Amino acid sequence: MDTGMILLVTGCVFLLAAVVLHIIILVHAFKQDIPQGFLSLFVPFYIIFFAFARMDHARKWTLIIIWLVAILVGLGLLTAGFETWLTSDESAEAAHSEIESTDIEEMKNNIPSFPELPPLQKKEE
Repeated sequence: MDTGMILLVTGCVFLLAAVVLHIIILVHAFKQDIPQGFLSLFVPFYIIFFAFARMDHARKWTLIIIWLVAILVGLGLLTAGFETWLTSDESAEAAHSEIESTDIEEMKNNIPSFPELPPLQKKEE
């Protein structure tokens, strides 16, 4: 298993933790007030406002910090994993060998040619 794949898997684990915390905050929003729950569910970024301004929970700041850090670290690891995985020597060699195995001249000869169209004639009025 290469470094890129390890970063991708670790990033997915962090994002899974962020989703679980997101659901916990969403359930708390519904328990506190039904409209708050629907706003948190359907309005983009409202859940962040709810978490900071309206949530009444004993471990409010712990949940918020872990939730936001899990999102940021997960996205960072996914980005680094994709970058490492896509630019690794193995994937570059595989792409290069695939290009070499294809005959470029054969591809050029297989391009369909379109028939010549007759010239346009102007209508007399």
